[in-house]
Amino acid sequence: MSVEFRMPDIGEGIAEVELLEWHVEVGSQVREYDVLATIQTDKSIVEMSSPFTGTVVRLGAAPGDILPVGDVLVVLDTGTDTGTDTNAGTDTNAGTGTNAGAHHRGGAARSRGRGGSGRCTPRATPR
Repeated sequence: MSVEFRMPDIGEGIAEVELLEWHVEVGSQVREYDVLATIQTDKSIVEMSSPFTGTVVRLGAAPGDILPVGDVLVVLDTGTDTGTDTNAGTDTNAGTGTNAGAHHRGGAARSRGRGGSGRCTPRATPR
């Protein structure tokens, strides 16, 4: 199954991020929580990790691109045959100002700059 991991709102109420660096390329094998990319918000630099184990099929942006929240960050082939999940990375708790959405299945964001701390894990909603 191909899964679109969309850029989540990582809890800062952001509208967009800048993609700084890819840590994978098309064809890379990744495991859940492997770092996929480094992004920058207006407040911090964050490493986005994979919500799934699989193979990178497509990268959604190039370094230096501005990526709106909700746009496809990466497409992964998870090796299952249940269709395409277009909601991976959506978080119904994002932007609430709480950690209610942290630590559930999804891509993890690890902050490396000011304005954020710890780990935020956006929700993947399988269909």
